[in-house]
Amino acid sequence: MWWLAGPAVVFLITMVPVGFMVLRLVELDRTDAVIPLDGATHEVRVEGDGERMIWVDLDASTPECDVRDARSRDPVELHRVSLKTVREGENGDESGRWQFDPGSGDIEISCSGGTVGGSAAIGPAVSGKIMLTSFVPWLLLAMVLSAVWIGWLVVLVVKLAKKPVEMTPPPAWSPPS
Repeated sequence: MWWLAGPAVVFLITMVPVGFMVLRLVELDRTDAVIPLDGATHEVRVEGDGERMIWVDLDASTPECDVRDARSRDPVELHRVSLKTVREGENGDESGRWQFDPGSGDIEISCSGGTVGGSAAIGPAVSGKIMLTSFVPWLLLAMVLSAVWIGWLVVLVVKLAKKPVEMTPPPAWSPPS
């Protein structure tokens, strides 16, 4: 059974990049804060690095938002999301409408418009660049390791199939006396 150790180790190593991809997906689904679309200023602490998106109800119109760095009071530039980006939020499907760099991580945000009584969620931005840098390398590594694992198994099967089978003749039969 020692010959199964190699493929088993390669298989387990292949699960590492798959695990990293799953963790990255879970991280992208996180919500930093939910604010009402009431026009009032709300202070929000954004954890972690990377750009953020303002997510609103899928069927709502795009709200007008103002974002400022809470420490420097400088305005934060908002970029309209050009591709339809949808995720499942707390109250149904949400669409990413604005993208921004949170700077220091402490922001003041006010949004108005959209749906009456609605809210906006602040969460990690999802973009092609993020997908390319976060998932493609891990996916390629998993594919290469899987190919090695499958190749190893094929070699083992071929070697075992070609191994001569030792046949010992049955003991000579003699009638009972």
